[in-house]
This record gives sequence, C-alpha cells and structure tokens, in this order.
Amino acid sequence: MALPLTQYLEAGTYDGVDIAAAGIEWCAVHVGARYDNFRFHRLDLRHPLYNPEGAMDTREVRLPFADAAFDFAFMTSVLTHFQADEIRAYARELRRVMAPGARLFVTAFMLNRPAREGLLAGRGLLPFDGAAIAPQLHAYADNPAAAVAYDEDFLLSLFLEAGLRRSRPPVYGRWSGRPTPGLSFQDINIREIEAERR
Repeated sequence: MALPLTQYLEAGTYDGVDIAAAGIEWCAVHVGARYDNFRFHRLDLRHPLYNPEGAMDTREVRLPFADAAFDFAFMTSVLTHFQADEIRAYARELRRVMAPGARLFVTAFMLNRPAREGLLAGRGLLPFDGAAIAPQLHAYADNPAAAVAYDEDFLLSLFLEAGLRRSRPPVYGRWSGRPTPGLSFQDINIREIEAERR
C-alpha cells in the first residue's frame, strides 16, 4: 500500500505498521529512506504464521501513536488471519488513534447468504464450508490462521463494540464465488467513528 501512495501523499504523513520484520525493514529501506513523510514501525506481536516467536500477545496490541492521531487508517488482509478476540483488540486501538471524522478501510472474508451460496455451489476460491453455521470459519482446520471468514453481522458487531460503524455499503469481493462480486478479492468495508447519541 505504501508504494503507490508515495505518488499521491504530499501534504500528510504515512505510518505503516506490521508484525513481519522483513516487510518493515524492506519498506524502511526502499520507501522510508526516499520519502521523509513515510515511516514504518514493527510490532513484535505473536502470530502463528507471521511472527510465531513474538514477544507479546496480539490481544495486547498498543499502537505507537497518540490518541486521535490519524484521519485515515486501513487494514488490508489482516482480519483474514485473526481470531475474534484479536479483532476486538485491534478495533479498540484503531478507534483510539482515529481523529473525529476519520475513516477506516478494512478488508475481510464476510459470510452472508450470497457468499454462502457461492461456496455451496463450489465457486469459492478458498475451501470454507458454506453450510457451517458459526460466527467464525477457518478454511484450513490444520492451519486456522491461514484464512478466517466471519459472519458479516458478527464482524460488524466487533467494530461497533469499539465505536466504529460501517459508513457505507460494503464492496463484496470474489473470494466466495458470490454471483455479483466486486473487483477486489476480499470484501471491502469503510468504517467511521460512531456518532455520539444525545
């Protein structure tokens, strides 16, 4: 995501965060060294695929930024490797660092009726069981973190708990073989800070 944004982001700053040391090092050398407004930060959080020896539990995530520091945040292909309690922790932290009016761009595998129909028809691109009724499904039982799908309403509730609501209809992707997919592989959501009730 950082590479194309170097050609557009002139007035603001970009802070990239990841748990994969090699990815952060590459970005720091190839992007951060050339663009002063692009910075990269590694979180040493445990993940069975991307950082199994991490020093901290993912549910203890603390982003290295002040409250309300960002007007835009994104998580691409992150939720697809997280368990529900990890999503809750990240949602709370993202809400903390988002300024009033900020938006959050998130991709996920969301299960709803058309997605399940595509999976049941054998059109899915990942081996999720479209007949299974659960808030969270794993494509690979022997490697649960490889690909995780969530019931759409359940996923929405995890973000609503943190005060982040979906601000526009999602763009559904191709992963499930649904009849009317969008251009992306994963489903795309835009979330905003929930308005305070009076």
